[in-house]
Amino acid sequence: MSRPELDRIRHGLDLLFIGYNPSLYSAQVMHHYAGKNNRFYRILYEAGITERQFSPFEDRDLL
Repeated sequence: MSRPELDRIRHGLDLLFIGYNPSLYSAQVMHHYAGKNNRFYRILYEAGITERQFSPFEDRDLL
């Protein structure tokens, strides 16, 4: 069941990542790609998509 208060899609996005099957830890802390071995935020930074490396707990700040 969808939980609208958790939606991260906004008008005017330049890039949208679609993930599936979150880790148990990500589901528990309710932040995307939060597993300790997940490289998502590091890869965003290394690819030049973000100015710095974000933590999973800053996922909302990427909007």
